[in-house]
Amino acid sequence: APWPLFTAPGAGDDVIEVISTDFFKVDGGTGVDTLRLSGNYLSLDLASMAPEVIKNIEHVDLGNNNNQLWISKYAVLALSSETNQLYVHGGPTDQFFVAEADSWIQSGEVQYQGSSFTRYVNISAEVFVENTIPQQNVEEFVSSRRYYFDTTSNGADVQNDVHNQPVLIRINNSAIIDAVQPGAPDIRFLDNDGITELPYEIDHWDQSANSAAVWVLVPKVDGNSDQDFITLLYDDIIDGSVVSAENPAALWANYAGVWHFQTNEALDSSAYENHGVEIGSVGSANGFVGRAATFSGNDAYRVPYSPSLDVAGRAFSVETWYTSNTCESSIFSRHTLDMISRSDGDHFWRVQSAHFLLSLLVVNSRIDRAAFEIGDASGSRRTVGGSVFPLYFSDCLEHVVATYDPILGTSVYINGTLRTQTANVYNMEQQQDLVLGGHGTNYDLMLDEVRLSRTLLDADRIKLNYQNQISSSSFVFTQ
Repeated sequence: APWPLFTAPGAGDDVIEVISTDFFKVDGGTGVDTLRLSGNYLSLDLASMAPEVIKNIEHVDLGNNNNQLWISKYAVLALSSETNQLYVHGGPTDQFFVAEADSWIQSGEVQYQGSSFTRYVNISAEVFVENTIPQQNVEEFVSSRRYYFDTTSNGADVQNDVHNQPVLIRINNSAIIDAVQPGAPDIRFLDNDGITELPYEIDHWDQSANSAAVWVLVPKVDGNSDQDFITLLYDDIIDGSVVSAENPAALWANYAGVWHFQTNEALDSSAYENHGVEIGSVGSANGFVGRAATFSGNDAYRVPYSPSLDVAGRAFSVETWYTSNTCESSIFSRHTLDMISRSDGDHFWRVQSAHFLLSLLVVNSRIDRAAFEIGDASGSRRTVGGSVFPLYFSDCLEHVVATYDPILGTSVYINGTLRTQTANVYNMEQQQDLVLGGHGTNYDLMLDEVRLSRTLLDADRIKLNYQNQISSSSFVFTQ
């Protein structure tokens, strides 16, 4: 039969000794409390134990009695009501293990009561293991590199803090790219506290070309600063011992869809899995960040309607990089292209490309920049992101963001700058599919990094997105 209930209520720093792990419940109460294993050859498996069995314990002492401890992130977080930290004491005859599915990162050493402990972190959980204890199957990385963010006037020129920002980290250092395993499972990112592990998604990792790009969710990018940073950990000490911890669903939590086109498909990286179905023959080419989708005629990706796309009564934002051959000056005007759209005929919204317009007087010819149009059965409004009047002899190339609020109306940003606002509002939601491409003309269109956000993006975030993604960006730097 299980051992009886062990409790040590009160405000003291208590030590509870057990000679067996076959107990019903242990509760340390308040204070800093220690569970000490006095028996030999015991295995305390916190990873598989129900959380109510051991409560309010901040230290586990294995006693150097040939004992084992198994932990998981969730077990550590549930162990104490006062802290997210666990200290593990013991000696060379004991052993420390982590759950196989967990992703713990070694993060330096600390001194505690005259002994050295190795610190491990897993998101918000921390474990400190006395160095005399053998530590099995815990991730360890050989190297690290800091990536700093410059939001001063010399960098992205963003004055305010931006929270929960997906940041593109471009890596062109061959020593980093070649050090990791194929597919880069052995990389992790930590916030500037050196503890908090950050969700990330690999856009591409090409060891043959020494080129890589990774999206990382940064909890806060400091405004008007060049001191903020995150840390890349890379290169597992034991090759193949670290599995991938990519978490695009957490990274893109505020989005209904994120399409990178990295695999010549319209795979959605958000948690909603709004993948596009190919219509016709969509092409692929090198884009602005990685690969991009190319469209001609009716070629398109159609994303079937899902509730996550529904914008009834709510704000949303849509953004993309694009290039098209509709801007070059010619004898005749060129068509604007529907690039991203939802429509059933009377109810619609669409993002349209820039295009060349020729009037009877050549001097009045102009380029109308990218636009956003929205409407319902009562009417519609097209909001153009400004005009360029000189003759133009190359393709359009822009980063466009359109935001819509059912109270405020529409805003159009071109290359990170607010260009136009209109106050008209419409009820366009009719559970339409989302279409990428499908413009129905002979012109060429390329889209990269298409995103549909379930929030109203503000000016600082939009500017930071643009400044982060341009090839000449000085926003991210290393020292």
